[in-house]
Amino acid sequence: MHFFLLVPTLLIFIGLIYASRSSNRNIQLESIIFKLYLVYCVFWTLFFSLLSQSYSDQITVFQFGIGFVAIIFFLDPLFSLILYGSATLTFVISIGYFQSSLSVVTSDILNSSYMFLIAWIASIILYKNFVSDYQLKRKVSDQVIELEDLNKKLEELSNRDSLTGIHNRRFFDKQVTDEWTLALQQNSILAIAILDIDGFKNFNDKYGHLEGDDVLKRVVGCIQENSKRPGDVCARFGGEEFVLLLPKTDISGALLVCEKIRSDVEKLKIPHLNSPTGYLTVSIGICALTPDSDENFLNFIKKADEALYEAKTLGKNRVVALKLRD
Repeated sequence: MHFFLLVPTLLIFIGLIYASRSSNRNIQLESIIFKLYLVYCVFWTLFFSLLSQSYSDQITVFQFGIGFVAIIFFLDPLFSLILYGSATLTFVISIGYFQSSLSVVTSDILNSSYMFLIAWIASIILYKNFVSDYQLKRKVSDQVIELEDLNKKLEELSNRDSLTGIHNRRFFDKQVTDEWTLALQQNSILAIAILDIDGFKNFNDKYGHLEGDDVLKRVVGCIQENSKRPGDVCARFGGEEFVLLLPKTDISGALLVCEKIRSDVEKLKIPHLNSPTGYLTVSIGICALTPDSDENFLNFIKKADEALYEAKTLGKNRVVALKLRD
């Protein structure tokens, strides 16, 4: 008799372990198979107790089976009602065929009915607690995910310039350190460009700050249009000054990018009466090098700033490049 319980138990657990490791795991099918197994176990204890009536008046195995399933497994109330109810009804109908004593039959029917009610109530309580606990954990998990998303958004906002939408000085300071370290490790060239809007203070004084803000956004548009590679970093360096970091870009590549930016800004034809051209222009200083351990990236930025100063000195609206070494 025990053979008919042991073998299915081994088979069901081997099957569930195998299914859990499968890439095409079907949770719903596993649940159905496991519920069928529980039905089998409960009815096994039922028939074991019925067969035992020929030499004993105990129904302990059946009661234990229902109680064990009710306490250990979190079954929904409807399924547990059908399972325990059908098993108890089968026992009540069948016990008269296996037990001749009326008093024993009456006692076993009452005991099995009590166990049915106790098991079902226990299942309801445990299932509700399980559902409540699951919902609470899910809610906490959702809140944690929501909080993480919010923190990411706040982090992203803290790294953005509120006016132009591009990265700010805070983000650039971190990024230039990371890119410098990466270029040092890979022995790759790194270029940086500092861009300044020519005569921007005079532009603001003449046309107003609202026009000035619009100019900043339009200039940023020109920079972004020409720096679309995943590693390129465009940031507002302060006021009317912007910085562009170009990983794995040599001096000639940086010149092409920056000359295109300068040209695109000029083509905007934004009126600026205090400018020699009559339109708003930009000056750009570039530095490119392959980092080594003896040089600090701050000197790298300083050289680009010196190149920008030279572009301003030479008459503005131009790009000046400085290559420190190969």
